[in-house]
Amino acid sequence: MLLTDLSTGATARVRSISADADAVLRLREMGLRGGALVRLDTVAAGGARVVSIGAARLAVDRATAGLIDVEPS
Repeated sequence: MLLTDLSTGATARVRSISADADAVLRLREMGLRGGALVRLDTVAAGGARVVSIGAARLAVDRATAGLIDVEPS
């Protein structure tokens, strides 16, 4: 299941990210990495996803969210 398929308010664990190395590195720096528990807070205009990772919140554009494989928890 992709992050784009997750329902608002749902929690999931990141399984993998299928982006280029620079994008994966940047997402990992922000805490979005394999094994991370994320909660989908909002789907913003244009399809961007706002997710919570612990106490942090970050926005991920729709194209990038479509590259993040998650497992509902």
